[in-house]
Amino acid sequence: MPESTRLASFPKTATLGGRGTFTRIMNQRVRENADVFSIHAAPNGTSQSRLGLSIGRKVGNAVVRNGIKRMIREAFRLSRNDWPAAYDLVVIIRPHDKLKLSEYVSRLHGTVSKLHRRWTAKAK
Repeated sequence: MPESTRLASFPKTATLGGRGTFTRIMNQRVRENADVFSIHAAPNGTSQSRLGLSIGRKVGNAVVRNGIKRMIREAFRLSRNDWPAAYDLVVIIRPHDKLKLSEYVSRLHGTVSKLHRRWTAKAK
C-alpha cells in the first residue's frame, strides 16, 4: 500500500460511535460554527482525532446526505494530520448546497484551529 494511501485511510478507530459519546462531547460546551456545519470538540488524549457526523433529513434526501457525509469524511482524512492536537469531533451538518472538497477542507481546518485556540485558552 502506498504511503499516501495509508496516511489518508479512514479506519473504524477514527469514528465516534454511540449516543453517549456524542453527548459527552457536546456537554463540554466548546463549539464553533461554520456556515455549513457546527463542530463540538473535546481533546481525546490520544494520537488520533476521531469524527462523528450528525446530519438530518432537512439537509436533503439520502443521496444528498450521503454525498455530503463522504465529502466531510474525506476532508477529515486529508486535514487531520495537520491539526495541532487530537480531538473528538461531532460535526452537525446544516442544510446547504454541496461544496467542493477543497472548501470543506478549508472550513474544517479553520474551524478546528479556532477550537484548538479555545481549548488552549480554557486550559490556562
